[in-house]
Amino acid sequence: MLTRADFNAAVQDNLSKYPELSARFSIADPTFMRQLDAIFTALAMKSAEDEVALAEPQNKTRPATVLADAAIRGIMPKASPARFLITVQNDNDTTYLLDSARVLTDSSGVYYVVEAGVTVPAGGNAQTTVRQVEYTVITHTVTESRPFYFIPVPQSDSDAAVASISVIQGDVTFENRQEYINCAPDEAIYHVEVDAQQQVYVRFGAADVVGIQPDVGDVFEITIGYSMGEIDVEIDSSFSFEYVNSADDTSVLMSMSALVEPGVNPPSVSYLRELCKYPALYDEDAVFLGEFEFLVRKHFPHLKFLSVWNEALEEDLRGPALENMNRLFVSCFFDTELTKDEPYPQTPEAPERIYSSDLTGTQLAIVDRIARA
Repeated sequence: MLTRADFNAAVQDNLSKYPELSARFSIADPTFMRQLDAIFTALAMKSAEDEVALAEPQNKTRPATVLADAAIRGIMPKASPARFLITVQNDNDTTYLLDSARVLTDSSGVYYVVEAGVTVPAGGNAQTTVRQVEYTVITHTVTESRPFYFIPVPQSDSDAAVASISVIQGDVTFENRQEYINCAPDEAIYHVEVDAQQQVYVRFGAADVVGIQPDVGDVFEITIGYSMGEIDVEIDSSFSFEYVNSADDTSVLMSMSALVEPGVNPPSVSYLRELCKYPALYDEDAVFLGEFEFLVRKHFPHLKFLSVWNEALEEDLRGPALENMNRLFVSCFFDTELTKDEPYPQTPEAPERIYSSDLTGTQLAIVDRIARA
């Protein structure tokens, strides 16, 4: 790589050919030296860029290359919103109900959404949680029916990054299936991707191949949640309503009590450079994760107990059964769920069958997560 000093030395070696310029160089004529300095700086920068380009195929160095590599691998520039516990003080003479999904702002103009509604007694206080996220809804009308039709997601006007996306067409809610894993034709699914310029897209399917191919005139409603990621909010800092809906709202005071869950910023270029080297860190396919139990635990960390096993282990204990073929078995529960003791572990009782209609929301989510791996 050539530096400014290298170019300066080359000029001095050739100045003897140009007596007039040599004289101006020897007295450090400012009008002449400023031009040379600008030229040397530009050439040094170009030399450094060329040096980086030589090593680029083996070692991703330039930010543009790192972002392109991450985009190809499907790594999203996604932020995770922070969650806070707030105290709601009701100075009204009557009970006050703070509804869920109410939008709040802090002194910096950052938006928050109430996660759970709470009833506050007159003259008293209560606590609830808020999530630092701002929702924007866009409506898109399909102008051309083509396979893998895509819709660009607008970027936030602030420094916020995309935290969530939901897609609705009429009364049909589309499901996010990254990389179209385990998707059949005519399923209401979509895939989210990003390009090297960090532009996020929602992409649909192809007729008779995977998912649904939108028709001309179809109208989609896309809700994007933007988050600031890691954010610092001081204890006892105040919150206010984005809009006042009633006179009672003016007699309600809200303040931050505790951090429940810290936010996470989108990955930086240096982080992406290392992350792209290890597929198991960003690819949620069970082949890379090695086992389904890790996959489930990663997405449901609050389970008190979790165990996932296959048909071989099941039949070692309870004997062979035709219905066990190609099946996984999942056992899990939360702190609030009741458990049943096994008095004789060596002769276990027959398991009680739970049908799909009886599964809880969490159990259905676990089944869905395994099916999509």
